[in-house]
Amino acid sequence: MLNKLKISTALTLTIVLGIVFLSFWPSLFNGFVSWDDNIHLYENETIRTLSWASLKAIFSNDVSLTYIPLTSLSFAVEYHFFGYNPVVYHFNNLLLHLFVTALIFGLARRLTHSLLAAAVSALLFGIHPMHVESVAWVTERKDVLYAVFYVSALHFYWSYLVNRGKTHYAAALLTGFLSILAKPMALSLPLVLCVLDGLHGRRFDLKSLLLKVPFCILIFPVAWWTYSLNSRAIEMQFPESMLTWLWTFVFYLKKFIFPFEFLPLYQLPKPIAITNPEYIIATTIVAALVFFLVRYHKNRWLLFAFLYYFVSIFFLLRFDDRADLSIVADRFMYLPSLGFCILAGVYFKKIWECIKIKAPSYQMITAMAAVVIVLYLGVSTFQQTKIWNNGPEFWTRVINRYPTSFMAYNQRALSYKDKGDLENALRDYTQAIALFPRYDYALTNRGIVYKELRRYEEAWNDHSLAIAINPDFSEAYLNRGNVSFSAGDFVGAIADYDKAIINVNGSARRNSTAYRAEVYSRRGAGFFFAKDYDNALKDFDRALEIDPNNIVALDNRAIIFSVRGENGRALQDFNRSLQIAPDNPATQRNLQRLYYQIREVQ
Repeated sequence: MLNKLKISTALTLTIVLGIVFLSFWPSLFNGFVSWDDNIHLYENETIRTLSWASLKAIFSNDVSLTYIPLTSLSFAVEYHFFGYNPVVYHFNNLLLHLFVTALIFGLARRLTHSLLAAAVSALLFGIHPMHVESVAWVTERKDVLYAVFYVSALHFYWSYLVNRGKTHYAAALLTGFLSILAKPMALSLPLVLCVLDGLHGRRFDLKSLLLKVPFCILIFPVAWWTYSLNSRAIEMQFPESMLTWLWTFVFYLKKFIFPFEFLPLYQLPKPIAITNPEYIIATTIVAALVFFLVRYHKNRWLLFAFLYYFVSIFFLLRFDDRADLSIVADRFMYLPSLGFCILAGVYFKKIWECIKIKAPSYQMITAMAAVVIVLYLGVSTFQQTKIWNNGPEFWTRVINRYPTSFMAYNQRALSYKDKGDLENALRDYTQAIALFPRYDYALTNRGIVYKELRRYEEAWNDHSLAIAINPDFSEAYLNRGNVSFSAGDFVGAIADYDKAIINVNGSARRNSTAYRAEVYSRRGAGFFFAKDYDNALKDFDRALEIDPNNIVALDNRAIIFSVRGENGRALQDFNRSLQIAPDNPATQRNLQRLYYQIREVQ
């Protein structure tokens, strides 16, 4: 009997995971997207080597103002063996999602003691289209990775509640700590453990509270790193802030229950006022939920699902809107949906058993309805997964839904630029700036396009406007310096490079060794063309200290050595440059000139 149960459990789980895998199959053919994938992969030099030095760098730096060392370490392992092969990164994201789905299957099985409830819970979680962003976007490795450890911690903690084993408690502590190293959203774990206490029937007393203290000691300081980098004053006042909070709270519930339209970016409904139907609906739903939960507070599954959702999403509920902030995002609902998935499994089991006893003739109808829902969710996920590629159509969907989304226009422009379509990129940057004239990133991005089109005056003006809006904008100084450099104004370029270096710590890319090396390398080039070779050498040396693989600094330093007659040192730098980029035509030409110069001297 026991073997039959194990076989049926394994077979059920295999079918669930097979359906999930097929639903996300298109993600394996996607590439990287120009939305943070560049920051986490191409510009994150710490992932390019597996050494003690790189490990130290990974665990001592944030990425894009977020402390996620375990996620970066997973990228480092992939890069070490496979380079920048997107199939590998997408496959591992999907593999981790399958693992999370299996863990949720096991957790639901233990909590509900029902194979049917576990299968429904895991399948709903695995194929819900709201989870596509977390799986199909390489940057969101942090979602699926933190979830593996987070749900593992729930497993171990539940084992501790059942048998009071200290080993299980220690394992929950360890996996909880690993979870916060993958994503700061694991901050909610101590609160969720309290929810598990309630589900188990454990009293909330001092002893129960003390059990959460070690989790807080390990988790809160790590979460504080990210919070301190992103802390800001709330700009809106009551009642706007409360209406925004209510709307974001209801947004995730509506999207989970009615999975019809999913976008990479959403806008807060305007105006933010109680007269706006969106806020009337949100306020009404929250009031109804409060009444409903008070009325049915003895229903432990209902209470578990909503408490789990509330404490796990709480830290991401917004009080205001900012140009650089995702007000709401599908990815934020990845693990907070777990409670609702288990609730759905529990009630499907109850309905099925009730029909089986009272109305067996309706079993086929119920089964068919369930199949239709699964097909709809699976096909929706399959189609949604396809759009997570680096094409302009990715952002066109957002623009069609929100024609005033300046962030969407900026992102679509980036996609056009990546494809070499500068005219369409210029058009979208201009539209983004028209919608939000103080959008400093769009201004400096448009300036970069103007420079590539050799429209130097317009480029210089855009970067200057971005600097006027944000005087600490390091990238704007760097890009304006590049414009001056291209126009032959080396003194002006050096002045801007100086400011880029001064403000580098305020840059979103301050931990990018490539960016910091680029700033010094560019200033060195300015000094070089101004014939200040001593300062140029200092800057090239500094750039190579930061990033030994900076071929621009290597080539320029080699040229200075050749000008000074230090041909041996010049040859060394050129050869090192060719080792890094063997097919670089500029390096090859410069090396040929050096050989000619050496022969002339001889």
